[in-house]
Amino acid sequence: MMSLPPWLTGLVAGVVLIYGVFRIKMALWGYQAQSNLRQHRGLYGMSRKHHILIGIIYLILGGLLMFNAMS
Repeated sequence: MMSLPPWLTGLVAGVVLIYGVFRIKMALWGYQAQSNLRQHRGLYGMSRKHHILIGIIYLILGGLLMFNAMS
């Protein structure tokens, strides 16, 4: 059975980790007021709590991918 090269898995893990940090920074920057949430859709329409939660999930997934690439 073929497997992916470790450098490719590590690269994907790095991108996932960077995106998780970006989501957490979006929540902490305060890019929007809470009253403007209904005017935006998609990524900018989410609350700060959701951005932090999804960012933490991405950090966990990226960490697991990085662990898998190193072992």
